Amino acid sequence: PSSRGPAAQAPQPNAVYGLLNDGFENGASNWSFAEYGSPVGWDVTDYLAKRGQYSFYSAGYNNDPFVNPYYDNDMEAWAWTDMDLQGARRVQVRFQFMNDSELGYDYFWWCASSDGWNYYCDGHTGSTNGKWRLVTMDSRNNPILADALGSPFGSFAFIFTSDDFCCVDRGAFVDVLRIRAWGPSPIN
Repeated sequence: PSSRGPAAQAPQPNAVYGLLNDGFENGASNWSFAEYGSPVGWDVTDYLAKRGQYSFYSAGYNNDPFVNPYYDNDMEAWAWTDMDLQGARRVQVRFQFMNDSELGYDYFWWCASSDGWNYYCDGHTGSTNGKWRLVTMDSRNNPILADALGSPFGSFAFIFTSDDFCCVDRGAFVDVLRIRAWGPSPIN
């Protein structure tokens, strides 16, 4: 008999091992929050939604949008969720947003971090004119998400900022959020 060495192992397919599907229908229990400059911040609301009855609203906390459908001046509101990406080979974040903010002064940001401390962001200012927009971030073409692969301290955040001068509007709404991470299938 000839020796062929160790038996060849078939390639292991990647499995979706981390998943957050959030339509905010059950609250915001997967999120942490901070507000600076204003007591108003991110929270779930039934004021406006893309799908279902609820969305995530930049001025939903400490504010009733049915009475006051505006964010505050001098506002910095954070909402973030931790992502343990140990063993992950790919991560993707998808969500829809609608935004009405003072063009060039007030911003809706979506951000990723590999260490939960330093965030790198993309964002939107101005109005989406009542339309929902889709954002897809993928570690295949986003260097910040790529840097978070393998980190137990990855994080994803929404931030809303406004200046302290004049104009306010409705702010940002987020809905139909999905965070997926792929990695090796566990061996049974």
